Amino acid sequence: VGANLSGANLQRSKMSGVIAMKADFSGAVMKDCKLVRANLKQANFRGTDLAGADLSGADLSGADLRDAILVGCKMTMWRADGADMQGALTDNKSACESVDRMPAAEMLREHARWCETGGAEGQPSVFDGVDLRPLKSITGLNLTALSAKGAVFYGLDMEGVQLQGAQLENADLRSAKLRRADLRGARLKGARLNGADMREAQLGPLLITADRLMPADLTGAVLRGVDLSGADLKRAVLVGADLGRATMHGAQTRQADLTDANLTGVRGLVVDQAA
Repeated sequence: VGANLSGANLQRSKMSGVIAMKADFSGAVMKDCKLVRANLKQANFRGTDLAGADLSGADLSGADLRDAILVGCKMTMWRADGADMQGALTDNKSACESVDRMPAAEMLREHARWCETGGAEGQPSVFDGVDLRPLKSITGLNLTALSAKGAVFYGLDMEGVQLQGAQLENADLRSAKLRRADLRGARLKGARLNGADMREAQLGPLLITADRLMPADLTGAVLRGVDLSGADLKRAVLVGADLGRATMHGAQTRQADLTDANLTGVRGLVVDQAA
């Protein structure tokens, strides 16, 4: 009772029937956990990844489920009265407006045209506060300077997407596939990227003019368990970012600012501050 398992990796654990009232599971990875008939009254699941978990018959009354991932969960006969589910992601619900209500495909095409014609045709898209999960895949699109502050990209396939200079502050990019994505100069302040695949992603600075560089801003971003192998993080601002258990083999970190960043359990990080 009252155990602290904050940030723990409990993936696929068998915890059926467990008594864990008031326990702290905040930020833990609990994908595919078996929690059948578990007593989890008033437990803290804030920001916890419970995707695919079996919560059948579990008692989560009064629990804190803010920003938790409940996608694909079994919830038959569960109790969640008095639980705080603000910002929680379920299969069909998030705190954001669903992109289904917007002509998204058309908007993304218009945005790509705007990028490709240097602003002569098309128009920039604004997806601030929109749940983009129904799109499932936006691979390879040119979405330079896209505005999607606070938007939900959870689990989206975004491989090779061009998001240079994009405004993604406070966006939910947990478990997104961002391999080889171009995020140079992107604004990702406070964004959540837990468990994202960012292998070979470009997070270096964007050249604005011959003598002006705009670094990628990941101040306070949560990158727990992210795979940044081979990523370019040159000059990236990672002040106060949470890189707990991230994989960074072969990542370029020259002049990256890691002030106050959490580097607990990081694998493969070589801090290269040489100019």
